[in-house]
Amino acid sequence: MIVDYSTNYSGRQADLEYLQTVDKPRGTIPVSRTVGARQPKGVAGLQKMLQRYVVLLLTRIGDVYLKPEQGTRFIEQLIRGGGRSRGYLSTAFAFASVDAISQMRHDDSQEDLFGVIPDDEQISIARLLNYEVDVLSRTLSLRIYLESQAGPGAEYIVPVPVPRS
Repeated sequence: MIVDYSTNYSGRQADLEYLQTVDKPRGTIPVSRTVGARQPKGVAGLQKMLQRYVVLLLTRIGDVYLKPEQGTRFIEQLIRGGGRSRGYLSTAFAFASVDAISQMRHDDSQEDLFGVIPDDEQISIARLLNYEVDVLSRTLSLRIYLESQAGPGAEYIVPVPVPRS
């Protein structure tokens, strides 16, 4: 369950919403890409942290033009058969998650560029709780627990389309 850690987001930098979530979340929260699906809105707090994390986790290294080091090898691992066992996928996720969190913390520490990042937008923990594979739609659904520096976090379900190898 998401709890509002800060109800006053004035004066904060906000991102445009990329991951669609429910407005009044309860329990586990499914997310999906929403580009062009509806009127864009700004996100801050836990939603902004989740969005930054998922974008980094699912971006392949070398895909960002001016930041070729940004991203992880998670999608690359999936293409090479990362779903062949629970252990293999969990390990691939763990390494990619460490990379994504390290990149977020590096960016968060650059106050001269981004200002002071509020605690509820700084990641503390990201843990893969479970996953399911839908073979027909070629979708991997990751159940992830994310927690910020501000305190208790929430579970999210992140659908990942699995590309053909």
